[in-house]
Amino acid sequence: MPSYLSAAWIAALGEAVAGSDDLARAAAAPLVVGYEVTDGAEVVTYHVRLAPDGCSAGPGADDADVVFRADRATAVAIARGDLRAQRAFMAGRIQLSGDVSALLDRADALAVLTTIQPPPTDQE
Repeated sequence: MPSYLSAAWIAALGEAVAGSDDLARAAAAPLVVGYEVTDGAEVVTYHVRLAPDGCSAGPGADDADVVFRADRATAVAIARGDLRAQRAFMAGRIQLSGDVSALLDRADALAVLTTIQPPPTDQE
């Protein structure tokens, strides 16, 4: 399993997202979700593109409709299922910018996304 947030992990996420018919069915309309994770001075950005005709993921988040920002510890806790994103947001551990209403409209697709993304390794 590739190291969480590495280029190999983002590539594995892209393969999982592109190969999920359930995710494409749940994506009622196009949306690009960006993620920005800080770890000290390092910032890792990636995106997930949701669309009924197919989904993808890759590095960078420049054209995202909505962006989640968190530190690495928060991102790992959420990815492992130890922390719910909603709780992290309410505690100020996640910042959100962009078209939040579009994000809320795609809640079904985001729920599917959480089931297919590669988890952090035990070393994370």
